[in-house]
Amino acid sequence: MKKSKLGSRIVSWFRNVRLGYKLAIVYALSGFLPVVAVLSVTYVQMKQILLQNERDSMESYLYQALASMETKLAIYTNLNNYICYNQTISQVIGYQYDSVYEMYNQLVTILDPMLASLKYFHNDVGKVTIYVDKDMIKHGDTLAPISEIIDTNWYRSVADSGEMQWFVDKNEEIVFGVSQMSMLKRYGLDGILYISVEYDSMFETFKQTLQNNYGIVIFDEKGNAVYEKAFFDKKYREYELNAAQLLDQKKNQENEYTILSETSSAIGWIS
Repeated sequence: MKKSKLGSRIVSWFRNVRLGYKLAIVYALSGFLPVVAVLSVTYVQMKQILLQNERDSMESYLYQALASMETKLAIYTNLNNYICYNQTISQVIGYQYDSVYEMYNQLVTILDPMLASLKYFHNDVGKVTIYVDKDMIKHGDTLAPISEIIDTNWYRSVADSGEMQWFVDKNEEIVFGVSQMSMLKRYGLDGILYISVEYDSMFETFKQTLQNNYGIVIFDEKGNAVYEKAFFDKKYREYELNAAQLLDQKKNQENEYTILSETSSAIGWIS
């Protein structure tokens, strides 16, 4: 009888131990799971906050870079207008000279200094040329026959427009603006003003805003990539995108990239 009671006590003790373990586990889980849940929610919220801060920062950088480029474009546009609506320049080009010497003298003493002043005060300005449909001798980079550009892929677009237009030659790394010289029409002439600008200078502010593991692509109004630059560490190089890959990512609603976009109100380029 005693033996039986002892056995029952041992069994009961073991049952109590197991029950204690179960209760301890339940208590531990009931205390641990809420902590895990809170930490998980906090982590997600902090991650979202950091990503949003990063996004806001990059949006600010992008906006400032675009504003800087548009300021440069405004300066070049003013230079363009200065030449296109300058009566002295139009008179020098449109005048009917009695001799080649007389024409050459006017070009050297009047036209050349006026166009050279643009490059003197603006180091990023390269070539400044007036193309005209007049039977006259080519004069360096200052004056040239319109036949030199009539077969380009941009001539007709400019000839049919009264506004300055901008183009990019990525192979030559040249940005250039062209427009009609409407003042020459008074002399029965068609003229096109061409002003080139250093490629790196035009997009310099975009390059300066880039941080590690970021990239930028600028498209013109026709969707052509006119500028691409990226800085990715070696271990993240596989994530670098070219223009075509970026367009694919923008179409993909579930892509793993943060893609920001701004459109220039001045020329319609998209960065």
